[in-house]
Amino acid sequence: MTGNRVLAQVDKGMKTLNLIWVVLLCILTFYLIFALLFKRNFKPSNENVSTIEFLRWALYLISVATFGVIYFLRKMLMTSKRRLTGWTEPTKAQQNPAIVRYSTAVVFSLAISESIGIYGLALFFMGGEKIDLISLVILSATAMILYRPKREELLEMLKKQLPER
Repeated sequence: MTGNRVLAQVDKGMKTLNLIWVVLLCILTFYLIFALLFKRNFKPSNENVSTIEFLRWALYLISVATFGVIYFLRKMLMTSKRRLTGWTEPTKAQQNPAIVRYSTAVVFSLAISESIGIYGLALFFMGGEKIDLISLVILSATAMILYRPKREELLEMLKKQLPER
């Protein structure tokens, strides 16, 4: 593939990844708005206070662990030596394997980051407080901002791929 064609693929891939990133951040905002508007119509029983406390601790622990693990999972997906076969071969405009690998890693890390916000939403509707929802959505947004698509990262992956050819 020529350099211009690869750069065109990079630009197209980055546009798609940035769109996914913005949509997922907007969904986090939707969680906040939706939950705060409709919570008053939903009244959980006060009988399960100990269960709610256990869930609060469990979901916060899972959220913090998820936040920490995202970095390693993303790095593993981006640096894996496993060859990407069968993903791009039958298409006319073959996508560079580094772009496919980077896109997979970014989408995966963004989806995992989104799950932290979902934990906050679930906890909030199970009887948690506003602070539970807000703090977990902020943690989720922080992860999404840290692991957003970065053109420089993708170009670095492409540079590392060059000597192999």
